[in-house]
Amino acid sequence: MPHAGRQEFYNDFNDYNLKVQAPKNFVVWATGTLQNAAEVLSPEAAKRFTSSLSTADVVHVATAAEMREGKITAQQDWNTWHFTAENITDVTFALSNHYVWDAGSIVVDPVTGRRVSMQAAYKEGAADFKQYVNWGKYCLQWFSSKWPEYPIRIQP
Repeated sequence: MPHAGRQEFYNDFNDYNLKVQAPKNFVVWATGTLQNAAEVLSPEAAKRFTSSLSTADVVHVATAAEMREGKITAQQDWNTWHFTAENITDVTFALSNHYVWDAGSIVVDPVTGRRVSMQAAYKEGAADFKQYVNWGKYCLQWFSSKWPEYPIRIQP
């Protein structure tokens, strides 16, 4: 079946509570909301990540140099990254010890002020990926203004 916008979902909607254990200096990205940034990130990285959740600006949560120097994650032997997501059809995660991490957010419902995070993790030097946060925010804004409550929320 071809991709057809609203007909992209073939699974049931579920709530996810995902925990991924990774060695220090590996960052984990996943579907949903990171619940424990202060536990798995260095204080400075956690501060930048938290600020990205309330600004339309692109925040460089982790630069390539910081990743190489091991300055992004908490320096425990292992970190357990905790993500939650509600009422979605699927979940996935990725991890890296060298990807750049950019983030920002956008208001998708001006009436309620609902804000959604947009993040990108990519290899240093990948020119097009530097624009992904802004392009993603544009897409979220477009869908939110054309289709009410996007990302879609279906009540059981």
